[in-house]
Amino acid sequence: MAYGFYRTVTIDKTKVPNTDQTNFPVLFSGTYSYLATVANGGKVQNASGFDIIFTSDSQGVTKLDHEIELYTAASGLVVMWIRVPTVSTSADTVIYLWYGNADISSSQETITGVWDSNFKGVWHLKETTGTTNADSTINANNGTKVAATEPNPVTGQIGGAQDFDGSNDKVSVTQSASINDLSQITISAWVNAASFPGIAPRIIDKRNANADGAFLWYLVSPGNINFEAHRWQTVDGNWKTTTYNLPTDTWIYLALTYDYGATTNDPVIYVNGVSQTITELGIPSGTLAAETETLNIGNRNAQDRAFDN
Repeated sequence: MAYGFYRTVTIDKTKVPNTDQTNFPVLFSGTYSYLATVANGGKVQNASGFDIIFTSDSQGVTKLDHEIELYTAASGLVVMWIRVPTVSTSADTVIYLWYGNADISSSQETITGVWDSNFKGVWHLKETTGTTNADSTINANNGTKVAATEPNPVTGQIGGAQDFDGSNDKVSVTQSASINDLSQITISAWVNAASFPGIAPRIIDKRNANADGAFLWYLVSPGNINFEAHRWQTVDGNWKTTTYNLPTDTWIYLALTYDYGATTNDPVIYVNGVSQTITELGIPSGTLAAETETLNIGNRNAQDRAFDN
C-alpha cells in the first residue's frame, strides 16, 4: 500500500536571511487534525506517527531525512525536524508531507542524517523517563541526568524540556573528541529562567574544576547574558553582553558563534535572533587548546553554578 495522502509544505523565502542554507534542519511543528490517527479522526495509520514522511518531490520518490521529536496520536500534534538540502533566500522552498500508509509499522526516521557533521551535539532534552538525554547526532554524545526527575521532564518551547531546580540538577556529557575542540563553535538553546540563583548559573559549561587548560562557558548571571573564553596561565580574556537583561518566566532563544582563529576573535551573541553588543575584557590570542573535561548542561562539575528554569 502506498501513502494515501500528501500535502505541500512551503518555506517562505523571506524567513531565510542573507544566503541559501545547505542541509538545513527545518522544524515542522503544530497540531494538525489530519495527522491524528484514523482512530482519532485523522489519516495517520501508525500510533507512533511512523507513516509520516517528507520528500523533495511531488512523486514521493526522494525521501528526506527526518526526526520525530514528538507525536501525539490523539490530536495530530507533531514536532519533527527535516533536513532540507537547500533552503532558498530568493524563492520559496517546497517540500512534500506524506501520510496514511497501513503497511508501515517501524520508524522511517534517519535521525543522524538530519544533523550533518557540522553538528557535534544536539540535545532536545525531550525524554520523559530514565536518566539519559540522547544526542541526535552521529557522535552519540548522550547526556546523563542526576536522576530520573533531576532535572524534571516538562513541556518546552519546542516539544519536551528539562526543568532545572537551581540546586544540584544538571545533564552531564562525558568528554569525547567530537566536542573537545573549542576554537570554532556555535551554541544555542531555548531557556526560560525562573530566577537567578547564586553566582553565574550556567546554561552550558565545559571546564575543569581547577580552571586549568582552555575552557569556556555560556551562562546567565543576574541581569546579563555572558560568554567567557579563557586560555589559563598564558592568556586570560573574556567578554560579556551589557545591553540585554534576561527576563524571567519567558522563553528566550539564545545563540553564540565564536571563531578563535578569526581576525577579531570576537564572539557574537544573539537574543531571539538579534545580535548583542559585546564588551571586551581582554583579548586572547594564539591557539585555544582542546578541553577534555565533561560538558555540563544547567550546571558545572562542582554543581555550584546551577541554572533555575
